[in-house]
Amino acid sequence: MSAPMPSPLLVGRAAESRLLDDAARRAGEGDVAVVLVGGEAGVGKTRLVEEFATRSGTRVLTGGCVELGADVLPFAPFVAALRGVAPSLDDAERARLAPLLPGLPSAPTADDEHARPRLFEGVLALLARLAAERPTLLVLEDAHWADRSSLDLLDFLVRNLRAAPGAMLVVTHRSDEPAARGLRTLLAGLGRLAWVERVALAPLSRPEVAAQAGAILGRPADPELVRTVHSRSDGNPLFVEALLADPHGLPGSLEDLLGTRVDRLGSAATVVRAAAVGGMRTPHAVLAAVCAEPVDEPVRAAVDAGVLVVDGDGYRFRHALIRDAVLARVLPGERAALHRRYADALRATGCACNELSQHLTGAGDGRARSPPHGSRRYSPAARSPTPRSCSCWNGCSAGGTAFPARPVSWAPTGPPFSNARARRRPGPARTTAASGWSPRRSRIPP
Repeated sequence: MSAPMPSPLLVGRAAESRLLDDAARRAGEGDVAVVLVGGEAGVGKTRLVEEFATRSGTRVLTGGCVELGADVLPFAPFVAALRGVAPSLDDAERARLAPLLPGLPSAPTADDEHARPRLFEGVLALLARLAAERPTLLVLEDAHWADRSSLDLLDFLVRNLRAAPGAMLVVTHRSDEPAARGLRTLLAGLGRLAWVERVALAPLSRPEVAAQAGAILGRPADPELVRTVHSRSDGNPLFVEALLADPHGLPGSLEDLLGTRVDRLGSAATVVRAAAVGGMRTPHAVLAAVCAEPVDEPVRAAVDAGVLVVDGDGYRFRHALIRDAVLARVLPGERAALHRRYADALRATGCACNELSQHLTGAGDGRARSPPHGSRRYSPAARSPTPRSCSCWNGCSAGGTAFPARPVSWAPTGPPFSNARARRRPGPARTTAASGWSPRRSRIPP
């Protein structure tokens, strides 16, 4: 299996690119601009900003946050961003910015009450000086991992950026990551400022996936390949790149990326694994019965982390690939036990449907894979298990009501009814006709 290849073409981001270009133009004319770029992991935030920075013609300072905890590396993105300009600082700037210049022999700390204001003002003054020489772009990546000190400095810079005409600030963040450190509240407040614009990158459409696939393959992509990749990737560009190498499997790069997201949930990952065995969507009542414990808090953690989303009276995996990655980490014995719990939970509700059969099969009960011939009680609803006539299919498999109001029952009542048999057995046929029932005239009550 070949490794994923990045697309040589940025696809589906024309409007967002124009917005960034317009913001850079305003900054180049002596104004200021801030753009907050959000989107789920892999949707192309970094690629969009990198291409914009390359063509902007501005001085670019780039720093990224790291997932190491709130107190491990304070001001980490600003330390990285200023590394390139450190040699050009004068003595006064070095003194003010010492906490962001760890290479200094004796860097003062920011413990006293005047140190933080002095540091924040020093960063703003530096941006003003650099922007006066040449339009300057400050890029802060992965703000969802920013420590508290970095968020405070970011808040200060955005609100006071008009003191640095010619400066532009671009911040990227994942919209599907938990905002435990107040990022969501901060971004909502900054978004109300006149010089701040927010951009939310959406997944690619199928034609855009076709264009991305064609750019990677160097030829027009097969329509069936495009359909499969778009369906499995949900239009996520990173997932598209990986799936082109293995359209029907789960590439190792994606399994590691998505599996790590679930591993970070800690004890809540147990509930996520149970949900994965249940299917793409699981009703709350069924999941609670399978786990035999309250699932509200674990599910809330999974929703905040972008693993699950609320869907009616249940929960659905944000991506089918996330579910695939979770299932890959469920041990065979654990999976069989969970299938058995699902079967018990469904039978307790009176549900007798294809979903129950699947769970019994997954639990290793081959005898219950399907009902014996002739055991299905005849009813008009049983002839055509559509969403209207058999809500059990929708409720358990496709995402309708949690449990069927009128499940199809299974009992040893003799061979299935058929018109041919009715003609050979005039008694039951006359009884049926006398009752006024016919397949065409029957209606299932709503």
